[in-house]
Amino acid sequence: MFSLFGAANFYLFYKSSDYFAAPVQLNPFTHTWSLGVEEQFYLLYPVIAYGLLIWRNGQYQRLFVPVIGALLAASFLNYAVILPRNPIAAFYLSPLRFWELAAGCLLARLPEDWGRYVPQARWVMPLALAMLFGLLTIPYDGALLQLAMVVITTAVLIAFGGGETYADRLLLRVPFQYFGRISYSLYLWHWPVLALARLTFGVTWQLAPLELAIIVLLAHLSYTHVENAPKRIALTQSPMRKTGFAFGLLGALAAMVAVLVYPLGGHLYLGVRPKLEQRGPSSLMTDFRSPYGGVWSGGRCVVERSSDMTKAIDFDACTLGGDKALHRLLVIGNSFTSAFLRGVAPIAANPDWRVTVLSVHGSSPGPHVAADFAFRAASHYFWTRMFPESVAKLQKGDTVLLVSELTDLLGDPGKPARKEAVVSYFTDLERFAVEQRSRGVRVAVLYGVPLMREANCNPEQATPQWFAPGARTCTIYTHEETRLRTADLTAGFDHLVAAGLIVPVDVLPALCPGRTCEFRAPDNTFLYRDEYSHVSVEGALLTAPTIARDLSIALPKHAAR
Repeated sequence: MFSLFGAANFYLFYKSSDYFAAPVQLNPFTHTWSLGVEEQFYLLYPVIAYGLLIWRNGQYQRLFVPVIGALLAASFLNYAVILPRNPIAAFYLSPLRFWELAAGCLLARLPEDWGRYVPQARWVMPLALAMLFGLLTIPYDGALLQLAMVVITTAVLIAFGGGETYADRLLLRVPFQYFGRISYSLYLWHWPVLALARLTFGVTWQLAPLELAIIVLLAHLSYTHVENAPKRIALTQSPMRKTGFAFGLLGALAAMVAVLVYPLGGHLYLGVRPKLEQRGPSSLMTDFRSPYGGVWSGGRCVVERSSDMTKAIDFDACTLGGDKALHRLLVIGNSFTSAFLRGVAPIAANPDWRVTVLSVHGSSPGPHVAADFAFRAASHYFWTRMFPESVAKLQKGDTVLLVSELTDLLGDPGKPARKEAVVSYFTDLERFAVEQRSRGVRVAVLYGVPLMREANCNPEQATPQWFAPGARTCTIYTHEETRLRTADLTAGFDHLVAAGLIVPVDVLPALCPGRTCEFRAPDNTFLYRDEYSHVSVEGALLTAPTIARDLSIALPKHAAR
């Protein structure tokens, strides 16, 4: 809906603070953020251009270049300052991307055939073209220099083009002209095709030629029958009628989207629904009545958003088991904590133990480990208030089990772990464990959750479907590869175990019973409830014996089943 009205960048910026926003690779509308930036630019720039170039017979034309240049410089400097601090804002917000479009506005003031009469074009054009192709072969990692070089090189190509150089002759060949004409439609269609491919068959080298052909075919049809259609409709020749036609079409499309989202939401899905007791990240808030006593209330035990940071955490509403239990197991961390609720709940069947489960979505695994920008407030609240206040309630003989996603410590796939973050994490953990040992409180850490998040797979994808037999996109590393990838973490835990400071709870064998870690167990049990590596109820139950055993807490036979 936002993309229809040129505001997708604002929507995606807002959703970036949603801990469970859909991965951008699976969202068919992610690419419309740039269209939003452009359309917002088109609301502002005509006013500036009119004032400087046309108003009062253009007497302010000489100010055009200084004014646009100043706005370009201000936008670029702000982008450079904000990028390392808040890369999401730098990426999505139009004032911070103004400089890229403003460069084109300055180029537009050059004579159309300027490049034909500039001697330097003979060597500048081929060099700029080679540099641009070189830059586009380097994986983009958000670096300021790389983006600035792409903008500058493209501007140079436009400024010096139009002559008789080899680069000009190459770009004037039919294939380049054709793809230039359909480039807008190519942009519109390339991402939805790739997103739907990832959701079904996958994007592989074997399928790439077919998927590329589909993108070009859809772009050609869109260019021919949609982009150029208004030129053939007499209705749209009048500016007023053209505007009315456009807004009428937008209204009709918006109504169609509203029908799909609300009355028909989810009912048009033609695939097989996965068999899960709880599905999706929203289920992490589902209340749970324990057969061993107590009701865990998601709304009272989980800090899901910033507004929740003002509510008081009620231990009783977050505790399972009898009031007369001698010991308490405090399970605390980020969203992985509530995902493992059913894995720790059976411990409350032991009359000597009660179980308290608290969670703050988005919190980092350690107080000195930086959280993502959007979740820094929640993480700060967790480590400065909720965590110390909760741990302070523990008494001698109690246990605190830390449960957090540790993937952020590992860095991107194929890259080494973030050494600084790993060191900070284990320094914090060791200090905390020493403090608690002096109080007689045992510290345990749950780890070994397979890195399924990197597979970008949800339960529907993990289910063999008529449109995607085999669910090939839903496997991740082998057991050995997972151990190798997490070797730095394992070494840190081993060091603290050897020092007698922590109790390790390793759930990898339970969640990765075969050679390869998969979304489903060999008996087809779904191990995860969503694409974020949150274990399902069924997966958590499989880990219950492991958790109890590693914590040396005996489970009655009826609870161990």
